[in-house]
Amino acid sequence: VHHPGPVGHHTNVVVGKKSYLYGGIMPNQEINNKMYVFDSISHSWNKVMPRGKQPEPRDQHTANVWEDKMIVFGGFENGSRVNTIQVYNFIEQRWSFPVNDPGARSPPARGGHSAVIFKNKMYIFGGHNDENKRVADLWVYDLINMIWEEIPDKSLFKILPRSGHSASIYKN
Repeated sequence: VHHPGPVGHHTNVVVGKKSYLYGGIMPNQEINNKMYVFDSISHSWNKVMPRGKQPEPRDQHTANVWEDKMIVFGGFENGSRVNTIQVYNFIEQRWSFPVNDPGARSPPARGGHSAVIFKNKMYIFGGHNDENKRVADLWVYDLINMIWEEIPDKSLFKILPRSGHSASIYKN
């Protein structure tokens, strides 16, 4: 099969004239680690065949493009929420799997959160934690130094927990 078929809880990113669909859950409840690319010039789908180690199946994650890479964070992996990052390099056609420093702070595992990238930093917000409770925390990941930092909510009106939402960045 060279097209994704029905899928939900997946991600999609656009690079140039191509759209990459990754992961998600199939109608039979199978979570997958497949990636498909839609070429907007030829109007055709193809299955991406990455080199090297493949990622575990993932859904309810986020994906953003940074430089020549797709940065995937969180979601469900093999039935458990995770706080790990997967990186797909579009040029090398290869996945890499940065590891969180065990001594450093990092966000709790989550799915259904939002994420955006701005000026070499990925911001994640909200989602459902391991106890399946909505959270309202904001974290930033420095993509160059690979360090997490929590951003405290100092607003007068505390932001309410949420999941299943989206976030966008406007660059002019």
